[in-house]
Amino acid sequence: MLTSVFSRWGLIAAGVLGLVALRRPHLSRDPMADFARSGFTQRLLSTPAGRLSVQEAGAGPPLVFLHGIGGGASGWVWNQVAPAFLAHFRVIVVDWVGWGQAEHPQRLLYFEDYTAALNALLDELAEPARIVTEGQAAGFAAQVARHRPQDIARLVMINPTGGRDFGEDVFPASFSRLEPLLRTQPLNRWLYQLVFHRSSFIRDFFVRQGFQEPTAVSRAIVEGSLVSARQPGAAFSALPFLTGELRFDLVPFLQDLQVPAVMLQGGQVPMYGRDGGAQLAAVNPAIPCWRIQGTKSVPQLERPGVTVALIQQALGFGAAAGPG
Repeated sequence: MLTSVFSRWGLIAAGVLGLVALRRPHLSRDPMADFARSGFTQRLLSTPAGRLSVQEAGAGPPLVFLHGIGGGASGWVWNQVAPAFLAHFRVIVVDWVGWGQAEHPQRLLYFEDYTAALNALLDELAEPARIVTEGQAAGFAAQVARHRPQDIARLVMINPTGGRDFGEDVFPASFSRLEPLLRTQPLNRWLYQLVFHRSSFIRDFFVRQGFQEPTAVSRAIVEGSLVSARQPGAAFSALPFLTGELRFDLVPFLQDLQVPAVMLQGGQVPMYGRDGGAQLAAVNPAIPCWRIQGTKSVPQLERPGVTVALIQQALGFGAAAGPG
């Protein structure tokens, strides 16, 4: 939710900053209760980066779901997918440090913080885990897999990106005009609040870039992101991506990936580009790329049933073969 939509809102925000009184309208529901209804329990796990939030249920080999990075991101994005695996796995849904219900340190969070947190989780599991990721989390998991491939049994990457793949930034060149503001304390935190605390901004992202079918963007989906976006200190985790300090080239991580992996690409992903997805798929011929038709950047929310079926195939059960 960070391209032209942000540029438009960001420029408006910069002009009226200090004149707008921020209000946080009451949210009608607690989205994380969706996990509790499916039998998940929540705990916090200490890591060098801070405390992860872990939603956990089921028994069997560990299956970890990692959400991507962006305003309002959290493990809630897996709420319609993760419960489908409880019959076969110990399912673990993570909120990264700085996101969702995890600890929000009052400092900027960088690539090394995410890999340190994932390393701590794998240390605690003490057995090989299957990992399902989206977006930039694919890069964090792939980096960890470089150093401890024996601890990752399989990696499923949904719309993977580093934000600067093949040296091409996902943001337009005009976005660079905002970067000085985004690096200026405390102006950058106020700007984050003014933009990302708005339900209209979150909805605009899902309509323009998240969903193939705009009418499927429900109030529950918008509020699921707002709960994370409005956490105290949420700006510290979002700002490094906006300033470019957390954007990277995913290509090297895919080229030498040694663990079994599958890439799932939305049929139309305007932020990262369908051609970009095809390019990434060609980087490592050992990584098959399957399309999730009828979706954009959040197939797990738009077509959860199809997403579940493809993850099952990628993990080696369900239908016998992947899609063509």
